[in-house]
Formats: sequence, structure tokens, C-alpha cells
Amino acid sequence: MNNNLSAQFLLNPNIIFLNAGSFGACVKPVFENYQQFQLELEQEPVQFITVKGLEYLKQSREALSKYINCNADDIVYVTNPSYAVNIIAKSFPLKAGDEILTTDIEYGACDRTWNYYCKKAGAKYIRQKINFPLTTKEEFVEQFFKGLSAKTKMVFVASPNNPTGTTNTEEELTAFIRAVPDHVIVVFDEAYAEYQVKAPDLLPLIREGRKVICLRTFSKIYGLASLRVGYGYAAPDCIALLNRVRQPFNVNAIGQAAAVAALDDDAFMNQCVRDNLLGLKQLEDGFKALGLEFVPSAANFILVKVGQGAAVFSALQTKGLIVRPLAPYKLPEWIRITVGTKEQNEKILQALKEEVK
Repeated sequence: MNNNLSAQFLLNPNIIFLNAGSFGACVKPVFENYQQFQLELEQEPVQFITVKGLEYLKQSREALSKYINCNADDIVYVTNPSYAVNIIAKSFPLKAGDEILTTDIEYGACDRTWNYYCKKAGAKYIRQKINFPLTTKEEFVEQFFKGLSAKTKMVFVASPNNPTGTTNTEEELTAFIRAVPDHVIVVFDEAYAEYQVKAPDLLPLIREGRKVICLRTFSKIYGLASLRVGYGYAAPDCIALLNRVRQPFNVNAIGQAAAVAALDDDAFMNQCVRDNLLGLKQLEDGFKALGLEFVPSAANFILVKVGQGAAVFSALQTKGLIVRPLAPYKLPEWIRITVGTKEQNEKILQALKEEVK
């Protein structure tokens, strides 16, 4: 974390948070545009929130459509993937006996949201057991499809996965989707997609009529989490259903405008990707030198096996290093470490050397 921010929020500047992003926020939208929007909001608040808000929505959808290489009608704005899960569940109502299939290692907020709607409708939420760590990518598909049945209405998978960082290639995901029955809605959480050198492109499957919904966010690589802006893309008829149930002005005008500006800041995103790849390599080499098992990652974090995860987490805290223990994900021997700067990565590796015997 930036030392100025640490001081501002009365945090010890020596504490290193390796449980979030480490490369800061996309500077251009946050600092160059904020004052302009703030002035407009103060002068004409109703106009800004309503008329200009709709203008920004149109502009930002058009900008996003160019970035994704789709049509503006293929996009819906959401605050984050878990909010998107809410409107998906309301747009495609579940009934008693329906099933939603996911894995037993998924992002907690989305997992709890799906589970809530299944309980409310009398549907069944199936967390298919995935043996971790996987030995092959084919093993994931084999294990996952054991949970598929004639009652399956939706499938939810994160790629890259949080918290494991595992992912699949475009070819593997395409084969995965084609193996799902045509009536099943497949929802992909792609919150960390931009960290990949070449993220899988699922648009061809959407265009051929597959019921695929992809969810992304500006909270991760762009660092705009406080603005609460994300989006989903799918076929126009699907997006039209989602727009019927989403709250009006669910993403504020400043967030939309910041997202548009962020899309123009290729230099920032490319630098984040480069720094992240270098950081992953540094951590992987360090884990190998320490004889620690780890899982290769396609995101901005990496899992490493340390034995007693909770104990190591607590020990690292005393050294000013904040990581993520994974007992809630039934991975008590592992911790998740966010990629930091070169110096931060060196500190965490040295601390692991001292604490993991």
C-alpha cells in the first residue's frame, strides 16, 4: 500500500497488505476527471444524476462494446459480480427442483448469493467437489461434470478462479461450454481476466446462440474498487432481461465515466500485467527454493502450501505481512498471497523461510 495512503488512514506504513491489489489505481480517470464531475454534480445535482447519468451510461456502454468487440446492447453495467448474480437469479427465476452447479471452491460473496436464491426457491445448490490441487486440467472437467444432471438450470464458474488462480484456455472453455446442454445458462466470473496475457474470448459462443453470461469488474487490475463499477456481457435478449430487473442508476455516473477513461489507459494496464507476471515468477522461484508446493496462477495472487495456514497467517501478521488464510475454502494448509512489488515479494519470501519449517 502507498505510504501516503497508509498515513491518511492511520495505518502503520510498515504493514504490507498482500490480500488485495498492489499496483494502485488507474491514475487517469481518478485524478484527471474527478474534479470535473464533482463540479458538475454540485452545480446541477438532479441534472447530473438523471440526464447526464443516462448520457454517461450510453457513452460508457459504447466504449465498453469497442473494448470487448461486441455491440452496446450486449452489455449491462453492474456494481460487481455478486450484484450481477442477484439480477441473473431474478431474471431467470428458479423453481423447486432446479439445480445450480458450481465448484466447492468459489468466491465467497457469489457463492453465498447463489445459495440464498436456491434456498429461497427450493432449488438445489450443488457445490461439486474438486480435488485440489489438480494434476491436469482435464481432471477439472471430469470432476465438475459429475454434478451435471437433467435438472441443472445454471452453471457458475470463475475463470481465473478466486482463490486458487487456476484457469483454462479458450479452447478448453469452448469445449466445456459445448459439453453443457443447450438449455443450461453458463455464467463465468471473469474478474481477473485482464491479468492474463490473452484472456479467452467467449463471444463466438455467445453469437452462435449459447446461453453464456460473462462478468467483469474495474475493481481488480484497474484498481477502481471504491467506485463500484463492473459489467456483464451476453446475447442482447439476455441483457434485455437483466436490464429489466437491475436497479436504475445502479452504477453512478462518475464510476461510468472513470471506467471509460480507464479503458483508454493502456499503458497502466499493460504495466500492471508486466509487473504481475514478473512478481509471479519471483514468488514461484522463491517457493521452489524453499521447497514449498504452490499452484501456478493466472491472477494477481498465488496459493502456497505452508502446513498450518492459520498459524502461518498469524505469524506473518506479527511481521506486518497480511495474507489470506484459506480454511474457509477447506484449504487449511494453504495461504493466498497477492503479488506485490519486488521488495514486498522479497519480504514475504524471507518471512516464509523463517516461519515454515
